[in-house]
Formats: sequence, structure tokens, C-alpha cells
Amino acid sequence: MSELFQIGKINYHFDRVSSFKEITPTKYGLYFEEKFSKHIPNSNNIKIIKDKGNITAFAIFGKNELESNFLNMNVLTIYHAWAENFSDATKLITSIEFKLIEEYDFIVYRPSSNNIFLTAALSNHGYMLVDTQTSYLGTKNTFYYDLLKKMVKGKKIKKPTPDDYNNIRSLCKKSFAKYPSKYFVDPNIGSKKSTELYLRWFEDAKERNNQRMYVSFDKNDKFCTFGFVEIYDEELFVNHFGFKYGYSGWTGVIPRCRDKDAYLSIISKLILSLANEKIYNSFLDTQIFNKFTQNIAIRIGGTPTYTRHTFHKKLINKT
Repeated sequence: MSELFQIGKINYHFDRVSSFKEITPTKYGLYFEEKFSKHIPNSNNIKIIKDKGNITAFAIFGKNELESNFLNMNVLTIYHAWAENFSDATKLITSIEFKLIEEYDFIVYRPSSNNIFLTAALSNHGYMLVDTQTSYLGTKNTFYYDLLKKMVKGKKIKKPTPDDYNNIRSLCKKSFAKYPSKYFVDPNIGSKKSTELYLRWFEDAKERNNQRMYVSFDKNDKFCTFGFVEIYDEELFVNHFGFKYGYSGWTGVIPRCRDKDAYLSIISKLILSLANEKIYNSFLDTQIFNKFTQNIAIRIGGTPTYTRHTFHKKLINKT
């Protein structure tokens, strides 16, 4: 039994895909082992803490190229991490910093909220909690498809044209300038860089083949909302488990259209577009304080399944 397989079986319980009945810890362990044996060419991308031969903490990490380039600093993202006690969580955090402090300026952890020892140790070690997201899962058996179809009936919703992207970009810029995202609230980044980074993500997203974007218009043919959903279609994942799933990207509603129906109709269209491609599982992600979106998720048949924190720390590593 390889260490990656063991780590995968542990990580299963802290990954939102454990919500799928088709995925068991053993199946996930095999997938995890194959995935990361390819993506981790050497020990520089993984840290393991052991006690008497047993894995008690681990982290898998790498450089976030997009954020590093845009924020003009080397950003290390911890993609998967876990610790079975506070002491080993602290050892894990300090050993990663000690090893990489000369190479990186900024570290991002995104642990599951039920990974309590790791989240406590991060808080104790000077990491700033900047975001908590919750995921609602809908499936073929839980989504209220009659409601979704009713919400799009008669609505002017379509795929965007090149001209529509200007409207979307303008709405994004206004929305992200005030939206309390994980970048916005971090004083090391701030509003301007946060807005520019999200706009960059939007530009990247609209070019990817695994996203589906729609825009809506009011009865006077004026732009109202946009939304896009991404499809998790990693070949290895599909080969192991036999299905794809969707997860929400962003949505935006201009002020004059801001009501529940406007948001619900664009979300409904996104979910129905996936169903037309025989993709019935979809996560709707939102920040923990966003009760409006959470109520929408429940209304259409979503079930809360997963919550994840984001922690930031800027390293003082240059003399």
C-alpha cells in the first residue's frame, strides 16, 4: 500500500466528492494515488509527518502560477492537507514554511472546515482566515427540474456573443470592486488587485472548453445577468468514476434586475444546460455569509455537503 494511496483514503473524508455514493474511500485512494504519482515528480511537492510509521499529517502543494504572476509575488497553494492532532498540524505548517520561506512570499491553505486541528493550528500560527465557502450538491434525484424549467420559461437567456462580453466585464468590474472576497479582505492584496485578478479569471474562464456561460435580458432587451458553470471533466476522474460533475463559477446581476427570480433563472439555465449534456451532479458554491444564495440552493434541491476555509499568510522572508 503506497503512501499516496493511504493519503488518498484519508483525504477522501475531507473532499467534497465524498458526497457521491459512487465514490468510496478505496476507489478514491486509487484515483488519488494515480493522479498525484504523475503530478508530484519529487518530494519537493509533498510533506508527510509520521509517528511510529503511521501518517499523522500531510500536505500536497505547488506554486500557483496565475496568482503569482498577477500579484507579482511567489504564491504557494496547499491543495490538500490534513493532521490528526494539533501538535502534528503545527509541525506540518512550520516545516513547510522553514523549507520554502526563501522561495515563496505568500502561502494559501484551503482546508475543509471539519479538519479542526489544522484550522486551529493555522490560526495559532499567524494565518489570516479570509474566506469560508460552503457547497450545496444537487443530483438527478434531488434537483427540482420542474421548478428549473418554470424559471427559464419565457425568459430571454442565451449564450453570450462577443458584444455581450463587454457588458459582463463591466458588471464584473463593478461587482468585484466591492465584493468581500478572500482577496478583497486581505490587506496585502486589497480591492484594486482583487478586482483585476477576478477579471483575469473571467477572461481565462470564457476561453475554456469546460465552462458553460449564459446571459439574460429583460423584456426591453437590456442586459440583466450573467452566470457560468464549469464542468469537472478531468480524464482520470472520469475513467475512475464514470461521470462528470458541474460546479458553479460566478454570477452577476445588475441592480435594476436584482431580485430572486433574476438570479434563480440564470442558475436554473446553467443546471438545465448540464442536464442536456447528461451531467446531473452539480455543486453550487457560495460564501458562508451569503444566505441569499444558500436559500436559492436549497429551493432548487441542493443539500449542504461541504465547507472550506481559506487562510492567507504573507511571509517576511526577504532581508
